[in-house]
Amino acid sequence: MKNRIAILCMLFMVVGASAQDIQETRLVEKSKMPLDSLAYWNMDVLGNHLISIDGTISKIDSTGKVRYTQSIRAYGETAAIVSINTMKLVHFSEEQQTLCFLDNTLSATEDCLELADEEVINATFVSASSQPDKMWIMDQLNSTLYQLPIMGNDPTRQVGNLSGLLNFSSVDQLKEAGNRLYLRTSEGIFVLDIYGSLIEVIRNENVDYFDANESSLFILKDNKLEVRNIRTGATRSISLPVSNVFQVKVVNGALFVRTPKNVHKFELQMLK
Repeated sequence: MKNRIAILCMLFMVVGASAQDIQETRLVEKSKMPLDSLAYWNMDVLGNHLISIDGTISKIDSTGKVRYTQSIRAYGETAAIVSINTMKLVHFSEEQQTLCFLDNTLSATEDCLELADEEVINATFVSASSQPDKMWIMDQLNSTLYQLPIMGNDPTRQVGNLSGLLNFSSVDQLKEAGNRLYLRTSEGIFVLDIYGSLIEVIRNENVDYFDANESSLFILKDNKLEVRNIRTGATRSISLPVSNVFQVKVVNGALFVRTPKNVHKFELQMLK
């Protein structure tokens, strides 16, 4: 029997509106990169853009120069590209239920991992883990969360009936940052520790997207960005200067916002 991740429901905390941080924030646009709305887009830990469209993956640096391009048609449609470290990426195909491993030049480094061989039935979302030899896998259909080893012989940990235990309908986004695992749902953002125990629930319905780092949670809703201090819970709201934003990333202190036609890079300046 697999080890199960302990869910400590007594830690369930419903968090409403937090105290507002009165600091003002200024966004200074630094660059803009055209991007097809149908493309998959993510960023690696060094701030390079990772773009997948029409069976091809490209790495584009911060100046807009294409560094590497590889065909990944055999891997199936891209559901996610996860940056494990500066030298390793993982391509996830929901269609083929595989994890395929790439190096920093986008070249394949080993055989793809068939998730069915790991007894994962129907993976829908993946995230890197703070443990470099593991990944988080969400099976939406079966409401099961896995902590899956991608190297070594550690057992797979899992918790079933996650939506029943935590009382949400479905997961729309998954990410670990700062030793916390964030699950975006229609009811808000559920925050777990790295063992799967519930820390808190941030009640914020109809969130469009989020990003997180070790110190802050960035919540996109109605073309505004709520920046939430993880330690204190204090928040500030930032009105974004471009419209129709549907994705945000914060990398190396810069804010990247995606619209249907472009990815804009902004410098975040916090003013006293």
